[in-house]
Amino acid sequence: MNKNFLTGILFALCIGCLSGLSCASAQDADVSDEYEIKTRFIFHFVKFTRWPKQRLQNRKKPIIIGFISEFANSNSLFKLKHIRIRGRKILVRKVRHPNDLNDCNVLYIDMKDRVLIRKYLNLIRGKSILTIGDAKDFIRMGGTINFLRDTKKRLRFEVGLYTATDSGLKLSSKLLKSAKNIYKKKE
Repeated sequence: MNKNFLTGILFALCIGCLSGLSCASAQDADVSDEYEIKTRFIFHFVKFTRWPKQRLQNRKKPIIIGFISEFANSNSLFKLKHIRIRGRKILVRKVRHPNDLNDCNVLYIDMKDRVLIRKYLNLIRGKSILTIGDAKDFIRMGGTINFLRDTKKRLRFEVGLYTATDSGLKLSSKLLKSAKNIYKKKE
């Protein structure tokens, strides 16, 4: 299939998602649909994040999304592979070893084990890596963006702005306006 065609379809989906970036209905969606929605959110999180120049100096260097998951549906992230954001190709990698974290620009942690979540977040603390999770207290543990569900079971997200700042990341105002909660300082 033509790369431009796929990019166009993803762009159209993302534009539709952008208008409802802050809440997508997972109410009637099955688990695989929820992961499709999360994949679109992650695309936008990457799109609306700026990394320090030294992290992405080489314009040919791809944006690497690493993920750690205990759930098979996280593999939906591979759909972002080779799509471009600001002229950079996206590569998606499953993190199998802590050394795999060094090349990541984004790390999606999809697990419930709080001890392991803290372990991974501590390994990359202070590095310019956008961390995204789906666990209670992910922001308090040091994550940057956390998925959550509102009272109507819609998928939303919250932002630990202080974590982004400490990591040298700049999150766009569009992203911040869509967040349900923004934590400016550690609680």
